[in-house]
Amino acid sequence: MVTGFSAGAQMGLRWSILSLQGVQGKTTGGTPLQIILGSPSSVTYLNDRRPAKSCSRLEDQSPEHNCTSFLVPGSGGDSQKSCRRHWNRYGFGISGLERGSARKGTIRSDVSKYVHRYATDDTMLQQLIPGHFATKNIVFQFGTTDTKDCIRGACADDCGAMVQGTSRLQRGLNYMWHLKDTFPGYEPKFSTFVGGHRPELFFAGDYFNQAAFGKSGWEECLWDSLTCFSFLVQCIVGGCAFLLGGAIVGTYCCIHRKHREEAVRREAEAHGYQRYLQEKNMSIEEGQPMKGSKTGTLIASGKP
Repeated sequence: MVTGFSAGAQMGLRWSILSLQGVQGKTTGGTPLQIILGSPSSVTYLNDRRPAKSCSRLEDQSPEHNCTSFLVPGSGGDSQKSCRRHWNRYGFGISGLERGSARKGTIRSDVSKYVHRYATDDTMLQQLIPGHFATKNIVFQFGTTDTKDCIRGACADDCGAMVQGTSRLQRGLNYMWHLKDTFPGYEPKFSTFVGGHRPELFFAGDYFNQAAFGKSGWEECLWDSLTCFSFLVQCIVGGCAFLLGGAIVGTYCCIHRKHREEAVRREAEAHGYQRYLQEKNMSIEEGQPMKGSKTGTLIASGKP
């Protein structure tokens, strides 16, 4: 099994389109191979047509979204812009992989070398690659709320990506309809999971687990969920509570100690003053001046 989510799904889709692995649902060695991909940022189209503008409206972000109109960008009417005629370059499309068409050292140059290991004739390239892909056992899944506008940084905002749709969910659903449009009679396998762009939800879901392992998934508690707390949040909350409790106890001890020291000081001062008064009275009774006391000297000498 080959699987990936987000950027991993984007890479996995490109590999599944270009590789000989998975043709007829098997590896080149005859082992069954399934490919499961979740919420790629952009996708790789298998021909030069793209969803019409009416299929990529920002306000249309429903999980039931569909698209039945695909046009060559720049052809007028409801077609998308042509991105300076680069809308179909690999990896938004499969053009630009012809032998010698890409500058050496670039990704397209390396990919071109890879596909020409088995596709020796450039004229067959545009037919061979889609033909192989249509026989592969590939499954897609998308989040129902993975609808953030890609222009705001939620996903790829290249021109070649934007003509595919405005969000990950819309791009994914448009791509499912693109596969139907490209291969008459072909039914892509896909589903949605409740949630946004969260790999935890993708890998914990029933659909993925049934496809991958033949068993049910589980309910995943997200770390930032308001309805449940993950182990990470429990650790964070527990640590904060411990630190707060320690700060409160420490503050109380410091205040209590300070009050106690103040009380001891005041008690000592009170005792010292009483002793002074006692010594003063004794000095007056004996007629002796107190050391350092002018008042005591005057009273003892009887001077007015």
